[in-house]
Amino acid sequence: MPIHGDIQSLPRSKGEDGFPPSKNNFVAVQLAEAWFADHQRRGEMEYSAAMPERPYRASFASKRCARALQYAMAKVPESEPVTIASAWTMGLGNMVHDRLQDVVTSLFPDAEAEPTVDLSTIGINGSGHADLVMSHNGERVLVELKTTGGFSFKMMASSFKGKPEGPRFGYLVQAAVLAAALGIDKIVIALLSLEPLSPQLAEAYSDSEAGRFAAEWHYTLDELMPFVEAEVARVKRVEDAITQGVLVRRRLDDPEYPVGAEVIDPLASRAPWQVMGSDCSIVDTGAYWGCAYCPWRSRCGQDGTSETLNGGNND
Repeated sequence: MPIHGDIQSLPRSKGEDGFPPSKNNFVAVQLAEAWFADHQRRGEMEYSAAMPERPYRASFASKRCARALQYAMAKVPESEPVTIASAWTMGLGNMVHDRLQDVVTSLFPDAEAEPTVDLSTIGINGSGHADLVMSHNGERVLVELKTTGGFSFKMMASSFKGKPEGPRFGYLVQAAVLAAALGIDKIVIALLSLEPLSPQLAEAYSDSEAGRFAAEWHYTLDELMPFVEAEVARVKRVEDAITQGVLVRRRLDDPEYPVGAEVIDPLASRAPWQVMGSDCSIVDTGAYWGCAYCPWRSRCGQDGTSETLNGGNND
């Protein structure tokens, strides 16, 4: 009996509902939940600080909201602990990092992976781990290696929606403070996407197939030094507020937003921000995506605009 034939008469359409996943899920969700339980059991949800006694960690450079930075530095308990979805995203990135460690030393024999960095040398009461410090053409180079989703990579590296945006501001600040503390002049932001771009988008900046998911940007410390100085001042302001028991406002310190932008309602689905003029009039408004991913979102909403900080641990 032939197995090849006309398939046009076979049922395919399910009407207006399309083909939604089955609600009787006994494989995919169970696999994900079993992975999450094992991930927690292994302690892979915890990322120890280079110097635990210091309040600031270099990775906090990604927290561009002053209030979020204060909660992190004061070690305020999270009101929204990491979910299985967030753990999966971070876990995929960590898997990539772990596997890359296997080839780093063979590719760069003199490289030092994740050296501890004391940020007090640049005036920040904190520490961090540099992803990679190596030599290239006779110069020391600090490499900050990041993994990201396909859409973010597309926006940063390609002309998908206009000019490439380049690395996120937090990536630049983190790499710059680490390089400044180590006295390294050359900085590389290396980005690996968890989803490749189309060949057409990638060919504009790379002649390698790997360029569809791998890209890098080069900087000098002189170029990024203004970011270092601004971060030193930002951390000092937050540290002073913690000492004084004062909760800072939800100011956004990122070139993506105008100076003075402040989140008004972190619990809204698209958290609104506004800029107030000297006459208390609203001169600019917009929405901030970061509140939806903030581990202190509910706490921040309850704490209000500005008040005494309670529940922190300044150890």
